[in-house]
Formats: sequence, C-alpha cells, structure tokens
Amino acid sequence: MHFNPINLGMEFNSEDEAYEYYNAYPREIGFSIRKEYVNRNKKLGYVTSRKFTCFKEGHREVKKQDVLVKTQRKETRTDCFSHIIIQCQSNGKYQITNFEENRNHPLAPKPCAHMLPSQRKITEPQSYVLDIADDSGLPPKIAFEMISRDSGGRESLGFTSRDQKNYLRTKRKRSLMQGEAGSLLDYFEKKKKLKDPSFFFSIQLDVDDLITNIFWTDSRMIADYDPFGDVVLFDTTYQTNKEYRPFALFVGMNNHRRMVIIGVALLYDETSDSFEWLFRTFHRSMSEKRPKMILTDQDLGMSKAIAVVMPESYHRLCVYHLGNNAYKHLNHLYKSSESFGYDFNKLIYEWLMPYIDKIFMFAGTFAVREKWLMAYGRKTFSAGLGTTQLSESFNKDLKMLLRVTLDVVRFFKHYENALMDKRHNELDAIYDMTQSHILKILDLMNVEEEIPSRYILKRWTKDPMGEGFMDIDKGEQEENSKLKVCSRYRILCSTFVRIATMACESEVGSKLAAKYANELMVKLKETSLGQACGESTTCTNIEVE
Repeated sequence: MHFNPINLGMEFNSEDEAYEYYNAYPREIGFSIRKEYVNRNKKLGYVTSRKFTCFKEGHREVKKQDVLVKTQRKETRTDCFSHIIIQCQSNGKYQITNFEENRNHPLAPKPCAHMLPSQRKITEPQSYVLDIADDSGLPPKIAFEMISRDSGGRESLGFTSRDQKNYLRTKRKRSLMQGEAGSLLDYFEKKKKLKDPSFFFSIQLDVDDLITNIFWTDSRMIADYDPFGDVVLFDTTYQTNKEYRPFALFVGMNNHRRMVIIGVALLYDETSDSFEWLFRTFHRSMSEKRPKMILTDQDLGMSKAIAVVMPESYHRLCVYHLGNNAYKHLNHLYKSSESFGYDFNKLIYEWLMPYIDKIFMFAGTFAVREKWLMAYGRKTFSAGLGTTQLSESFNKDLKMLLRVTLDVVRFFKHYENALMDKRHNELDAIYDMTQSHILKILDLMNVEEEIPSRYILKRWTKDPMGEGFMDIDKGEQEENSKLKVCSRYRILCSTFVRIATMACESEVGSKLAAKYANELMVKLKETSLGQACGESTTCTNIEVE
C-alpha cells in the first residue's frame, strides 16, 4: 500500500492543506475522518489549533426525542482515538503536534474506500453538471451514469447516488424556502439580468400573495411579434385538463408558415378580469401594438376581455373546436344522416343555409356567427388560419413538462429547453429556403420585370425582420460561466481517462503519468486556477506500485 506518511512535526501552509494530506491516509487504510474541535485567535480570528479525528470517535449524543422512538438507529461510533492535532506556528504554518494511529474498529474493504464519508464530495464543476441535467429534465439515475462515465467510473467520481439525491433535495428545499412566488421572481430577475435584458415578465398575485397568473416573453418573441403579430392565436388547450398546468400560448405564423411563440402564460384564474389583465400585459410587452386578428377558443370571459382591451382587433373563434362541440352535442344528427358532417363543414367554410336554424339555436352560437363563419372574415387578413391547431405539435412536446408534479421554477427551466428545440428547428426552414426558395411560376411565364412593392407583403419575404435578425438572441446563446466550467470539466475528464488507460499498461507509463500529474497539481495550486483545489479531495499525491 502507498499512502502519505504521517509524522510528528510535519508542516502545512494551511489547515485545509493539512486536512487534505491526512485524508489521503485513511482512504488507503479503510476508514473515514472528520473535523473535530477548532480554536481561533480571539482578536484576529485565525485558526490556532485544530483536531481531525476518526469518524467513529466518541459516541452519539442521546436526545430526548430519541427515547420515544420505536426503532433506534444503529450506533456507528466506537469511541475510536485515532486522530491528529495541528497547531499554528510563529512562521504561520500548521504543524502536526499529536498523532494517534491505533483504531478500535474493523476497516472498510479497499473497493469500498470511495464510499467513505470523508472521501465523498460533490465538487463545484460536478454540481454544475448535475444542475444542467436536472434543469433539462434528465432523470437522476441517467445523470449519475453520465457523469460517472466522464470521470472514469464510480470509484473516481467522488460521490454516490445518495449524495446526488441529497444535493438535489437540498437545492429544491432552498428554492421552496423563498416560496413559489419568491423563487419565480428570483429566477426571472436572474434571467433578465444575466441572459436577456429585454426579457419581460409580470406576475399577478391574490390577496394572500399567492400566484394567480403569470405572463412572460423574451427578446426573440418580441422581435418575432413585429413582422408576424398581425395574426395571433391564443391557445389555452391545457386549461381543461386538471392533470396539467393551465398553460396558454400567444402564437403567430412566420414566413415559412410555421408557428412562432410570441408570449406565454400560466393562468390559475380564468375569469374575465384575469383575461383582461393578461391581454393588457401582453400589449404592454409589445409596445402597445395590437394584432389585426386574434383567434381563440369559445369562451365567454375571454370574449369580454378581448372586446374591452382590443376592440379594433377582429376576434375569430376556432372552427376546429366548434366542430368538436357540434359532434359532441349533435351526435344523433351525425348518425342519422350520412351527409350531415359534409353539410356542416360546408356551412362553416362556404356559408350553406340548410340546418343552420336547427344546429345553433340551442347555444346562441349563431348569434356570433361573424366570429367563425368564413364569409364574415374575407376582408380581414388571417394568414390562412382558422384554427388553433397550429400550436398542436408544440403542445405535444410540452405534455411531460406541464405535469403539476414539477415545481414552477423547474417547469420554466424545462419549458425553455423545449423552446430551444423549437427554435433550432426554425433554422432548418431558413436553410431550406436559402437553398430552394424561388417563385418558379414567374420563370415559366417569362416574367422578367420586378414585382411592384405594393403587391408584396413583407411578412412573407425571405428577410421579414431586416438584416441581422438572426442575432436577436445572441445573448441567450452565449455560454455562462457555469456552462464553461462544465464543458472544461468534461473535456479534462475525458482526456485524463485516456491518459490513465494508456499509462496503466506498463509500470514505466504509470510512474511517468503519476510524476507529471503530481507536478501539474503543484502548479495548479500555485496559480489562481488552483484555488478550488484546496477544497477538493482529489488534490493528493499520486503513487503507483
């Protein structure tokens, strides 16, 4: 066995350095240590002496509540006396003044050394990896396997799956201590300050300071609204499903006839006043620009709010939901007449009169026919839309994210990942257009003259936002410090695993790798890059057999 020898009189530059050196000793022997008492200078506060003991030192303190417990916890301490004591000397260094080597308990097997408490610690780079995996919705078990492979196996990882669960649980408890509203505000403020200065959000609270409604939009959404906000779909698909959060989307159609999200909301209160607050907030975020047409589901409170907030916008009802409602309430007519379904569709799309008085007299839908019959919307630009089904594909991607088992902050983080995937798909459409977008019919008809600009709607052109619009979310794409550390950590892990694989094939290679690894650790400690090394359990001398 090879481990750091412990001798009286050894000196260290700091107490942390002494701890790291001593901690390498029990890893090889098979026991764990912990920090015991500490004495400090009363005036200056620096550590004058400290004791590091075996983790089985002493006995567990008996508490009053333990007397009433049916099943007592197993005693793990054995009053072991193994320890070292360090004292600060006049030269500022810490010297080992007392060393007790003998132990009174069995030692852990060598393969289990990495499971000992003092050998386990989630380092800062590792915590970044765990945070990113958790925010991405990756199950803890898969995240643990991923980071284990990057580190060269579980023995080299430095923590166990239980440590991972405890870390994530503690992280979520800290978030809950702020309360849902406080955590959400903190998350939004950090996003606005660090990632997207144009990020806009608004939270409506009730009299008990509980979240009632939430609205948010980012710089990319605001930029998309300028050319594509003439026709807006307001989709509240998930409001009717208690299994999901009351999610709502403001959606537009871009120049590729694809969905672009221009605003998002969580609506816990669906009254007319709440819809009115939401629509006013949406317009405030978009510099008070109103859409020419807004398409929604059939909802009385929603209709009242639209009439108050945007009376100049043409309000149209989704014909898809009208068809579903008709089939639900008029199922007997569908069954009794083979042509009823065909005639009903012609009624909506071509304004056919048969059945009209029979179908809608019971619900008053005919009274608002100007909101759903195509004949009434001919003069209003609609981008060819008559249904909120445009956002259906994105809704499928959100199903798992909208489950109420996720706390609201984790939901937002997972939602952003789905949105990033959606926006990445938009790049495919832009690429395809630059490769094949051409009005072939003009070529076949030998039309050589330029089409007058008054006949061209800019929203359908190749560059509806003007040059440079692709850089609108450049700030969001820039890596933050955590991502950089995480990336460097994974690259270095992979590199050193390959080095270890090559070096272990021979004794010469192993000694050579250990020699340069030790030199590298010394140099890292001497630079600012090595500051975190003083807190890591991996910064110990490497020796090979």
